[in-house]
Amino acid sequence: MRKLFAVIARFFAVIFAIVFVILTLTALFLTAVDRRLLDPQIYKEALSEQQVYTRMPRIVAEQMVMSMSYDPCAENPLLCESAVPEFHACVERTLGEDRYLALASGTARPTASELQLIQPCMQQYPTGLATRRVSFAPGENMLPAAPGEVLDCARGSLGEEAYNAIYNEQRPASDQEVDQIIRCYESAGYGVQIGGSPEYLQNLTVGDWEQITVEIVPPEELQGMAENVLDQTFAYLNGQRDTVVISLADLKERIAGEKGLNALLQIIQAQPPCDARQLEEIERMIAGQGGHTDLCQPPEDVLRRMIPILQRQLQEAADGINAQTVLLHPQSFVEPGQARVDAQQQPGAGFRIIRIGMRLSPDLVLFFLLLITLLVVRTLKGWMRWWGIPLFFSGLTSVAFAAMMAAIFEEAWLSLISGSIPPYLSLGLINLGYDLAGHIIHSLLESIVAAGLILGALGLAAWIGSYLIRLDEDGLPLPAPKN
Repeated sequence: MRKLFAVIARFFAVIFAIVFVILTLTALFLTAVDRRLLDPQIYKEALSEQQVYTRMPRIVAEQMVMSMSYDPCAENPLLCESAVPEFHACVERTLGEDRYLALASGTARPTASELQLIQPCMQQYPTGLATRRVSFAPGENMLPAAPGEVLDCARGSLGEEAYNAIYNEQRPASDQEVDQIIRCYESAGYGVQIGGSPEYLQNLTVGDWEQITVEIVPPEELQGMAENVLDQTFAYLNGQRDTVVISLADLKERIAGEKGLNALLQIIQAQPPCDARQLEEIERMIAGQGGHTDLCQPPEDVLRRMIPILQRQLQEAADGINAQTVLLHPQSFVEPGQARVDAQQQPGAGFRIIRIGMRLSPDLVLFFLLLITLLVVRTLKGWMRWWGIPLFFSGLTSVAFAAMMAAIFEEAWLSLISGSIPPYLSLGLINLGYDLAGHIIHSLLESIVAAGLILGALGLAAWIGSYLIRLDEDGLPLPAPKN
């Protein structure tokens, strides 16, 4: 009977040893996540070591230029705002519902063969794309920047009184009047996009945007803001703060001051020269007689006389910016119309519960090690062997897991992430994302490898040591032989 119990005990001890190896790997991973990924320091290190703050102005500049020059219609006709419903229905019949939904949502781009298949649909239902395109922000006055033929059309369509009121910004255009103005643009051969970037911003080069970004948000200021927000965010999640706030006081000061003026002059100098009509409007503004015109590059003497007006406009823009903005607060994640949540239901509370579970995971590992000890460990030699072997394989498995995850990250980035990156993202931004993700992942895996090597070395030493100990008939170590 004792032998049967011994066999059953050894069987369960082996099972528990296998579970111990699996749980140790899990505990090492969770502990690494808790100590590394849930600590703002790793993100500060990643941002600093990857030189994000000095790279950011160039990346922002490239992204701004790419975003403004990106035309979704050129790659995917289904994303054209002017595409009629009949065209969508024709494409769906031609390519099938699944492929149509992928293309219409923008998650995929049509292949060359698919573009050839839908060519009859494009011919039957033209999308109305024009060779010349203009973009306006929502609510932006569309008349001052319009060419003469569009203005003549709008005056005839709207009537003299409505035209003058809208042109001089005495009142905004109604939805019906906006439609009439758009039709005037289209009749003149322009494609109109509402919600796009203003045309004067499209005239800026990468160098212009880079210089403007450095003027408004210098790298050292950006670093201070980012690190402060990181500290506040993790303090908020840990229940140490009620809000996450970003200070914009320095930004307001720079916009209203010399830095803001230099940035605005940079934008003006990137515009085409002013024509006679635009110069006339500028002179009216300088004389305090109202007037409105789109941005253009006036002569140097006129620009000098415009500086007080530009400074006043910058001050008004700065006054419209709050000195600080709340990024997170207790009700940040409440949907409109949803009841307010109490402290136990807030995201930070769930975060803290998860973190407690991560910190308790090593205790579960020790519990299984204790079970093994109670079942089969009776001697020092048995203890070294029954602890050494699971520890060794736990360390070996952890190192192998980290190596596998490093390889998977590289493969996943190449095959999955890079394949689904939108075409309007700049290469600099993509590389920045890869560098940051790689730094964080490798930092996490390095801590797992370090812990795995320590466990593996301790386990191997105990395993080997168990073979070097000789026991007497009572299971006690024999004394060392005398010389």
